[in-house]
Amino acid sequence: MHLSRLTLSHFRNHSTVDLALTPEPTVLYGANGAGKTNILEAISFFTPGRGLRSVKLSTLTQFDQPNPWAASLTLSDDVRLVSALVDDKRLNKIQGEPVKSATAFSEWLSIHWLTPDQDRLFVDSSKVRRRFLDRMVYSYDPLHSDRLMDYETAVKERLALLYKTHDDRWLSLLEAKMAELAVAIAFARHDLLARLERSAQDLCPLFPKFKCVHLGDIEPNLTDKKAIEWEDWLQAQWRDSRGRDREAHMTHIGVHRSDFGVIHPQKGAGETCSTGEQKILLMGVVFAFLKNRLEWDDKLIVMLFDECVSHFDFHHRVVLFEQIRLLHDSKTNKGSFHALMTGTDKELFSPLDGHASFFHVAPSFIQKG
Repeated sequence: MHLSRLTLSHFRNHSTVDLALTPEPTVLYGANGAGKTNILEAISFFTPGRGLRSVKLSTLTQFDQPNPWAASLTLSDDVRLVSALVDDKRLNKIQGEPVKSATAFSEWLSIHWLTPDQDRLFVDSSKVRRRFLDRMVYSYDPLHSDRLMDYETAVKERLALLYKTHDDRWLSLLEAKMAELAVAIAFARHDLLARLERSAQDLCPLFPKFKCVHLGDIEPNLTDKKAIEWEDWLQAQWRDSRGRDREAHMTHIGVHRSDFGVIHPQKGAGETCSTGEQKILLMGVVFAFLKNRLEWDDKLIVMLFDECVSHFDFHHRVVLFEQIRLLHDSKTNKGSFHALMTGTDKELFSPLDGHASFFHVAPSFIQKG
């Protein structure tokens, strides 16, 4: 299965877009500001959330246009998905029938992305890395997102209670709920990191066989105890830190402060590597994730690579594209794969000549070839 057609109307700088896609990788090239990333962003709205730029839906409609934006994806088995803005709300449809939310699209496909902003992942804040990790976890465990939201709500409620009451029973009940959610979140993240490490061993040798480090209050020793033991430990910690948390108006302990690191086998911690080495390491993490997903998930996995060749020399571009081709062409994977890439110059993607569909994107037109 693959994406066979993409249509857009009044999305960002595009009045209309109608692209016929093939099973091969898709390359969108053109000058800065032509709208290449806008096309990827439209596809990212076939997932829950606010897309790859994390923006308000109302800001996506083409400037000075009265009609709101709309996007549709058609899969190669003629399944049509629609995401659009209607009456300032997001409307999602499958085969013409409204669905409750974009989560319903996950029955057919799973969409992920890598943007230039993420090139700084290893030197960015722990919050950014948690968001990056949790998006991958969610693709394995759809309930992970709900647990995160419930945990964050419980943390806020506990802080509010600390200012209003000293009722131990109320606080203990809330802390018990927090502990159950926190441990489930921690174990889900731990499982994902273990999957990444295993899959990294089978990547092209030019992608480093990295190690993952899970950081936090319980994460480094997570498997040393049973889940119920960690829940008891967290409850005790939160009970003992109520005074400190009340004074600081923050919760000092919990999975909302956890982090992860990636260790390059020759260069050490990811944050100490050069810019190019960090990009290669990040690509290795992404391909390890994709490879593992495709081995067991029978859905279509769509990967959006925005400016994917930045910081890569010709040799590493060849390796990158070869890895993408392997994921596209593999006959052993349970799932199918479709990569869409952007870049300013077609020549950057020359190793894919004859193995990809190319589209020249300009402000007023999109032309195949």
